[in-house]
Amino acid sequence: MALILVPVFRCLKRDYHAGLALCVGLMVSMPDYLRLSFGGGIPELTIHRLLLIVLLLFWVSVSRQVPSRPAAPFLRGLFILGATQLMSLLLSVYFSGSVKSFLAFALEIVLFFMIVSTSLREREVILKVLSAVAVALGVVAVIAGIERRWEINLSQYLVLGNGDVNSEDITSTYPHRIVLGYAMAMVVPVILAVKDQEPRKKKRLVLWCLLLLAIAGCYFSNSRGPWSGLIIGTAPLIIFGSRDTKRVFVMFALLAVLVLAVRPGVRETLTAAIGSLTDKDEDSVKGNSYQYRWRLWHVAFAEIKKSPERMLFGYGGLSTETMDLSDYFERGTGGNTALTGFTSWDNQLACDLIELGFVGLAVEAGLYLGVLGTLVVIWFRSPAMDKSILLAIISACTIYLYAQSNVYLFSPQLKCLFWGLAACGLRLGQLKQAPVTAPEMELSSLESPLSGRSTLAMLRMT
Repeated sequence: MALILVPVFRCLKRDYHAGLALCVGLMVSMPDYLRLSFGGGIPELTIHRLLLIVLLLFWVSVSRQVPSRPAAPFLRGLFILGATQLMSLLLSVYFSGSVKSFLAFALEIVLFFMIVSTSLREREVILKVLSAVAVALGVVAVIAGIERRWEINLSQYLVLGNGDVNSEDITSTYPHRIVLGYAMAMVVPVILAVKDQEPRKKKRLVLWCLLLLAIAGCYFSNSRGPWSGLIIGTAPLIIFGSRDTKRVFVMFALLAVLVLAVRPGVRETLTAAIGSLTDKDEDSVKGNSYQYRWRLWHVAFAEIKKSPERMLFGYGGLSTETMDLSDYFERGTGGNTALTGFTSWDNQLACDLIELGFVGLAVEAGLYLGVLGTLVVIWFRSPAMDKSILLAIISACTIYLYAQSNVYLFSPQLKCLFWGLAACGLRLGQLKQAPVTAPEMELSSLESPLSGRSTLAMLRMT
């Protein structure tokens, strides 16, 4: 952890914005099992929280030197959501877990979003943060490729001392293969946007390689969710993207045809994945999983309707970890994880309903839809040079919102990824666009022989 925190500290001290980009890149890529545990119910200090503490110290120092700090967008909505979570905490059936959930929300979402969004004052800084995200998740994709090829997880080996894995369960630095797949799907449009903004050929070539690795990482997740999310999320790029972006997708289509022709195993895997998207046969594994995700809505509603306070504010954050819901399921069809082998609720929205109630779920849904809707409005009004960036951020955020319907998002990296990208898009729309006209540029370049002031400045003074 020191090998990570010391260089971050030095980078922030030398150049705050470069350090900010480095912090964001690390927070969307570092494993959450890199932590300091104290026991006794004390919250762990994960690498993400330590990075945020270091970033907070410099943010406070920099803010004092700036006369006016821009307000963080949607901060009021985050505070309202925090208030609903506080009410759920007070009514929680698992108080210690709900306290941890509330602190994680306050630190890993609210504080992170506030620091990042108020630090992005220039377009160049936003591009620097997006580039850091692209490179960091590109490294995650490299680790996933090594894991797939040699069946060793470098991250787990270096941190936990044991990196032996199954080639069918690729996780890289993420806690679960499906969450990894969604992170890879979200970074694909981001890499495309960064590549379009990069003028240097060597770096563009590196970004091309990272793009292909990210797509491969999405494939390595061995799940239909990230693939379908990637298709849904990149649809706006295909429809509204630039001519260069559309050419990239045409190239991908040709490359996909070539791979399917020469690699029968890939063809069989994708055919099975596509066929399982609508598989509703309860006797099959995929059909069972599909039915289980829908069944969770019934379970959540059946539990919260037991009392008015539960219907309004639920059972508290992380309460689903202690609730035995096996009576709602037959053996092997979901419910209690110890009984059936399911590793999570596999439906973030249904989980939020039972933990936060209708009030919390409604506020959360309104916040997410408000962020996405605002990004769309900003995209319509933005100049041409920013449209590809905003479209990429909209695509990535759409993938994140889609993921909530079919996976439990317990990864801090994925949450930081969504809110970091949202901060970049929202702040890009708030930056004042003041293009200088050609005649004004010519006037400003003229120097007065009397005082050295530009002719334009003297005319304005007159």
